[in-house]
Amino acid sequence: MDLLRGPLAWLVEDVRGEWGASWGAHLQTRAADNSADRLQLYVGRESPLYVEVAKGGFRVDVGDGKNRPERPPFFKQAMSAGLLGSHGPAIKAWLDEAMAKLNPSFNDMPEPRAQVGMARRYGLNYQAGDPLLVLDTEAVVGFRGGRDQKGSQERDALKRNLEKKGIGWHKKLDVVGVLPSGRLALVEVKGAPKDLLKAVDQVLCYQALFERVRSSRGLSGRELGSWMSQKRKAGLLPRARTPLPSDEPPVPVLAAPDAEADGWEARWKAIIAPAMTKHAAALKDLRLLRLGPDGEILDQARL
Repeated sequence: MDLLRGPLAWLVEDVRGEWGASWGAHLQTRAADNSADRLQLYVGRESPLYVEVAKGGFRVDVGDGKNRPERPPFFKQAMSAGLLGSHGPAIKAWLDEAMAKLNPSFNDMPEPRAQVGMARRYGLNYQAGDPLLVLDTEAVVGFRGGRDQKGSQERDALKRNLEKKGIGWHKKLDVVGVLPSGRLALVEVKGAPKDLLKAVDQVLCYQALFERVRSSRGLSGRELGSWMSQKRKAGLLPRARTPLPSDEPPVPVLAAPDAEADGWEARWKAIIAPAMTKHAAALKDLRLLRLGPDGEILDQARL
């Protein structure tokens, strides 16, 4: 569905514009529990609304979080694209009411502010030549299995393997992106450099997860390019020239806002030194991104 010319054109344009910037709003595609395709609206890290491609058409419903206004009667009902478009004013009115109940101070916290800012600047507002193209945020790698529970067995085996290496288990990756080289970037964002040592453990976990997906399910650069094309057609990525995803292994990336430019690289490397000594081979391609408060990339370094 081409959202830019379809029934949700108003939502995409609102997210692109001042309304989206003021709320830290961004749109992501998701796979629902019923295997349907879902367009999820995020405000910071909270999701007040989603639209799902359901049998018989589309379905609108309330996302996660608390203190939501009462649903309009057509929420949760399957509808055609035309009917979804006609409900646009009512959806927008409900959304405005829901947004008024959110706590905007959440987006002033350093970590979510930087993460959301990065998603907007290098996702919807990506420009050719940027150091990163953001494809997704709050990404979860699932392990689906049938009656034999192969998915659960695969997950548990990977968790045990990580535990043996002294690596924890983490559920959500802050940002999935593509570097100018075409390699997939697994980015963990922290609110300050002092928290980067914890972030190393997280990116090691995600690196193992994505490598397992690549090896067991054949995730290729071509498939990632197809995903990017679908997001571009939906209006969730810009028409600007973007990197062509490669089949190379993903790259772990640490990012944090840091106002002190002088000596930043040496300071960061000192913070993560214990993990670098322990996991040198796995982190040989690690990248560092010094951010501004709103997620703009000010400096970058490689180990």
